[in-house]
Amino acid sequence: MWKHLRSVLVLLTLCVTTLLFSQPNAKIQLERNHGAQFYSYPGQEAAGFTAFRLDAPLVLSGNDFIAKANTFWQTYGNVFYQGAELPIFLRSGQDNSGNLHFTFQQKREVPVFGGEINLHFNPDGALYAAEGFHLLSPEQWAVDHPGQVYPLTAFPEVRPEAHYIQAAQTYLTKNHLAADWEVVDAENVLLATALLNNGSDELAWCRHLILSDPISFRKYELFIDLETATTHLELQAHCDALDRKLYENNTNAGNLLWEEGDPLPGSLTNVQEYLLEVTEETYNLFRYTFGRDSYDGQGGTMNIVEDAQNIGCPNARSTGSTTLYCNGTAADDVIGHEWAHSYTGEINGLIYAWESGAINEGFSDIFGEVVDLLNTSGDDTNDDQLRNACNENNNERWKVGEDATAFGGHIRDMWSPECKGDPSARTASAYTCSSGDSGGVHSNSGVLNRCFSLLADGGTLNGITVNAIGLTKATHVFHQASTFYTNRVTDYDAMGIGLESAANDLIGQNLTALTLADSPAGPSGEIFTAADAQEVTNAVTATAMLQPNSCNFTPALATNAPVLCPDVSTEFISLLSQDWETGMGNFTSTNFPSNPDDWTIRNWSVDSNLPDQRSGQGLFIANAVIGNCSDDLENGFVDLRSPQVTIPAGADEPILSFEHWFSTEDGWDGGHLLLVRNGGAPEIIEAGDFIFNAYNRTLNANGNDNPMAGEGTFSGANEGSTSGSWGQTQVDLAAAGVLAGDVIELIWRMSYDGCNGWLGWYLDEVEVGYCSPVALPVDYLSFDARADGKTIILNWATAREVENIGFEIMRRAENEAAFRSIDFIAAAGSTGSSYRYVDNKVVAGQTYFYQLGQQDVDGQLNRSAIVSAKIKSTNAAGLSAFPNPTGDGNFQISWSNGGNRTVYVYTTHGTQISAWRNLASGSQIQLPGQQGIYFVRAGEELVKVVVY
Repeated sequence: MWKHLRSVLVLLTLCVTTLLFSQPNAKIQLERNHGAQFYSYPGQEAAGFTAFRLDAPLVLSGNDFIAKANTFWQTYGNVFYQGAELPIFLRSGQDNSGNLHFTFQQKREVPVFGGEINLHFNPDGALYAAEGFHLLSPEQWAVDHPGQVYPLTAFPEVRPEAHYIQAAQTYLTKNHLAADWEVVDAENVLLATALLNNGSDELAWCRHLILSDPISFRKYELFIDLETATTHLELQAHCDALDRKLYENNTNAGNLLWEEGDPLPGSLTNVQEYLLEVTEETYNLFRYTFGRDSYDGQGGTMNIVEDAQNIGCPNARSTGSTTLYCNGTAADDVIGHEWAHSYTGEINGLIYAWESGAINEGFSDIFGEVVDLLNTSGDDTNDDQLRNACNENNNERWKVGEDATAFGGHIRDMWSPECKGDPSARTASAYTCSSGDSGGVHSNSGVLNRCFSLLADGGTLNGITVNAIGLTKATHVFHQASTFYTNRVTDYDAMGIGLESAANDLIGQNLTALTLADSPAGPSGEIFTAADAQEVTNAVTATAMLQPNSCNFTPALATNAPVLCPDVSTEFISLLSQDWETGMGNFTSTNFPSNPDDWTIRNWSVDSNLPDQRSGQGLFIANAVIGNCSDDLENGFVDLRSPQVTIPAGADEPILSFEHWFSTEDGWDGGHLLLVRNGGAPEIIEAGDFIFNAYNRTLNANGNDNPMAGEGTFSGANEGSTSGSWGQTQVDLAAAGVLAGDVIELIWRMSYDGCNGWLGWYLDEVEVGYCSPVALPVDYLSFDARADGKTIILNWATAREVENIGFEIMRRAENEAAFRSIDFIAAAGSTGSSYRYVDNKVVAGQTYFYQLGQQDVDGQLNRSAIVSAKIKSTNAAGLSAFPNPTGDGNFQISWSNGGNRTVYVYTTHGTQISAWRNLASGSQIQLPGQQGIYFVRAGEELVKVVVY
């Protein structure tokens, strides 16, 4: 066959020569008529690059640009190719000047690989330039390559796909598990290697296969000859991104000792070589087990500083792209620990403070120890044996930093954190509540560490037995939780839930083996089961992640907000109600950057993933880690603006309430409330205008480029945490200046300084309204519920009763959907009366809601306001006032757990009017004689007192 083809070449050469001279020379026409300036390389060969630009743009016929392009191909196409087959349109775009740019794929029965030609049209539709890589023709290639074999017969017969895949797998045998690679794309192409500018000049009909390793995410493009199944060309389509640089003292360019590609060990010391070795092992663990290419997922350079200065030696530190080590700290688990910080910073950004910081430290201890347990370097004495005591047979398993000579021994114990004075559970006595060490991050990490070691090796903690699931399964669970269930402010509550969710994700998976080698690991053969997921739950329970710690920190937002209309003879009339269950509604989000050129757009948006497992949807505005406070300034604010609300006549005391949750950079970024009256300028709502849960702090004024610096704000998070909790804020809009007849808008403003952030601000359940008298046959003086021992007592009083038969007692527990009748109390008469009802069918820890159903003689049922009570645990204050209501303002204040307290009295507007310090339970209190409703607080308990 090949002999026959060679004999055809001479004839074809003559034919091509005749063809070339018989057609108009498009190049000469463009030069003469349009001032074309041509450029080509490597010259005028059959395959290469050609470009031209026209002094006089070329007007082409055609109703659209594709038709114009076809006119060009038919008239001037032989500048780029010979033959009747027109190039195929690929894509187009328009620039800011109005020029249109079209890209076409050259074809010769099949696409010419790399043969793409661009045509450029001005806004008037005239062609002004063109360029592209092209194959002039296979025949011309034969003329230019005398003596080289090229099959000029018709397009060859294509063999079954398996034939080419087998050839590809044979070629890829240098890669581990080549048989498992998947074909992600395939097409027939005409390959002209000269277009790739790789120094070769072949021409062949090929099967172009793109193969991917689903485990390591490596990818190759192979060009396999359609007839011979030989491989003409291999192109790597993945990035081998391990990129290390080793410095001494600091990362100044002059201190560079080694970079990727330099020989090893070269002139490096053993310690320097070891830093590079363990860095590669850590990279490989994340790359080939979990598919993450370096800490940033994009092959980021891993800088290493040996003999680091000015980091508080003995110490080791991560700054993201760089890890630094004092002399004597280059141990395998320490190196893995510091690089794990870099991964954590990019994967979930855990804030380095309080419990989120402890979890950050815990993840680093865990992945550092995994590297230590998998490699064979360092002091691994008996680390293949289970631990039972602090120092048992010199067993180094689960000890952190045991090889770091600068530390004088291991610094933490993941098997028994108490061996080093750290807690193994959230409820342990060793759990620290101090603000030192960024809120105890290096100590309280023991909770996560113990959860991991307990899960891997099994054991019993706090009376709960956990069966071992092994290192591979445990590592996958924690990586899954870190990657998909952890954010910047995750605390141990959220971490416990995240670990359980991660375990459920993995059920049924054949987990990838853990590896430190520079090659894909392949499946481990360990199938994660539902029983394994149960052990994760057991480990979370054993370490008490879902139980409160003993620190008694105060939340940023108090709970138990007072009812909006405490007078039971009134009802709340809503003027604006929004819960965002159906979207943004008429609320709008607007950005106000201080530096528009640097500003990153962010907006309030609907979010269904609300913190603390709150159901439904709310709004969220991010407080992201962006900006650098130098040449990237992200200061400004974003306003959420409500629709207009008209305050009707008679609504003299309008109220705003909303539920929210915040975690913002403490003192630098925060949330604010503003009011717009009658189309005027926005004015900030001051702290004195709040009824409940006012601003928790003032933004830093000095050194703060936040445009709201010095203003009241919702900033930071709960005490002892970087996480918030839900609470209701109430605002007296009348105190803020709103009058009946006003048209108002409300603004929730999230303000930012130039850099950094925490998580953000969530908003839900917005209400604007007022309290209006309820016309009922019964005029209520009061109606309240309070816990008393193991019962809940209802007290209500009436000023008058008209045609009243009595009161149906209706109750709903917090886990019930509707009220149900539990008893009936007959009316006492037609004048005002006092009533009392004892509900003894209640349980501790449950909140109960009560409503009175007043029955008329005609059978009509009129419902009262709703009150609630909850039986606290035995150490709760159990605050009560007696008598209540009181006619003269004199009553006895009592609480059940002893101790002296400071007692405060507030009006319904939240204004403090009296305070008594160091009172004992049972003390007498005298309120002003003025009739009304008052709130009395002792410690964290609140009771409502009515003076009539």
